[in-house]
Order: sequence, then C-alpha cells, then structure tokens
Amino acid sequence: SWRSPYQHDLSMQNGLLHGAEIYAGRYALYDVSSSLSNPRFLGSVRTPRTFTHNTWPTYDDKYCVTTDERSSGPMGIYDISARGNPRFVAQYRTGSSRAVIHNAYVNDYIAHMAYYSEGHRCVDISNPRQPREVGDYDSSSATSGFSGAWGCHCFQPSGIVYLSDISRGLLVLKP
Repeated sequence: SWRSPYQHDLSMQNGLLHGAEIYAGRYALYDVSSSLSNPRFLGSVRTPRTFTHNTWPTYDDKYCVTTDERSSGPMGIYDISARGNPRFVAQYRTGSSRAVIHNAYVNDYIAHMAYYSEGHRCVDISNPRQPREVGDYDSSSATSGFSGAWGCHCFQPSGIVYLSDISRGLLVLKP
C-alpha cells in the first residue's frame, strides 16, 4: 500500500521504483530492493511541466524518461547514475504547442510515445543529450487535446508496436 505522495504511475526495475508523482510535479526514485512495503526515498527532480504522468527507465538503469501530460508537455530524460540525485539531461517535444503527450516506454534506447493528437513517436535517446526522432505515425486528424494515440506497447521481439487510438481502436505498426 502507498499513502503519500500520490504516485500516478510508476515503473520498477532492479530494486528501483521510478515514481511519477503527478501532483508534486516530480520524478522520484525509491529503493525497494529490501522491501516493497517500506520503500526508501533516494532522490527526486521536478519535471519540465510539473505534471509527471509516467516514468520508464532504460534497460541498463542509466537513464529514465518521464512524460508531463499537459499541453506542450515533453518527454524528459534524466541521468539516474547517481541514485540520490537524478539529473535532468534533455527533453523531446513534438507538434504544436497544444500537443499532449501521454506515456513513453523505452526499448533498447528507443523511446516510444503515445502523443495523443501527434500519434506514435519513436525517439532515439542513445545520445540522451540530443534526442532524435526516428519514426512517427499519426493515427488521428485531431490537432490538439486528448484524441488519438493513448497507449503503445513496444516490447515484441518482432519490433511490432501495438498502438491504442481512442477513436480508431488497435493499430499494429512496424516502425
């Protein structure tokens, strides 16, 4: 059970809990290697638009990405090599200033994002200081708001990405 601060979303890997503390507007790291019921706070950092919606670490626990689900909210990239001091490295944003990002997941240093009206975005973060878009598929004709791509699953060995679109349903992509 968890009391406070509220975790909107989180991911866990190798004894680290990566918390999306949406109302506090921060990404927080907790050590849960000894106990899930007694997480130990390690450190935190405010996210660019202070509405931290989700978190996802790289497979090697060197970096983590977050999303701020607001207009013009970016995907933030953080160096987490010093567990008690996560550091903001860079951000990625696409489309109009009204575009809203939902979730991001990282598979082999490629961040896959469901970006509502901007669709599915693939961003290479192998150089975290210079994220570079390497693919996209816009599933919606909307230009802003909460229409379009709501979620993506990018962990199939085949490379296929499952994209859920609020209006169109399930889309199967091969970036």
